[in-house]
Amino acid sequence: MEDTLETRSFRSGDVVFREGDPGSEIFIVKSGLVEISREVEGEGRTTLAFLGEGNLFGEMALVDNSPRSARAVALEDTVCLVLPEDLFADNLARSTPLIRDLIRLLVKRLRLTTLQVPLT
Repeated sequence: MEDTLETRSFRSGDVVFREGDPGSEIFIVKSGLVEISREVEGEGRTTLAFLGEGNLFGEMALVDNSPRSARAVALEDTVCLVLPEDLFADNLARSTPLIRDLIRLLVKRLRLTTLQVPLT
C-alpha cells in the first residue's frame, strides 16, 4: 500500500495540523519526529506524545468524524506517508462490523480520556 500513498515533507517547526481542524488524513512517520500536544486549561500546551518512524497519527478524526483533538508539529525535518480519508474508509468498510465497532469504541474512550482528564 505504501507505493499508493502520497509522501509529504515537513520542516522542523511546521504544523502538520492544529487542534480543532477537520481531519481528512492519517499520517505515518517515515522519518523524523512529530510532537502531539494540546492546550490544557490553566496549564498551557501539554505534550501527549513524541512520534518517530513507523508511528501513525491523526486517525481519531477519521474514525469518529470529529475535529482534531490535538496539534501535530514536526520537531525535526520529517517525511510522512499520507493515508487519505477515502482509502481509510474503504479499508475500514472491508473489516467486520465487530472490528469497526471496536475501533470506534476505542477512539471514543481515548478522546474522552484525552479531553476530560487533566494531564500531568
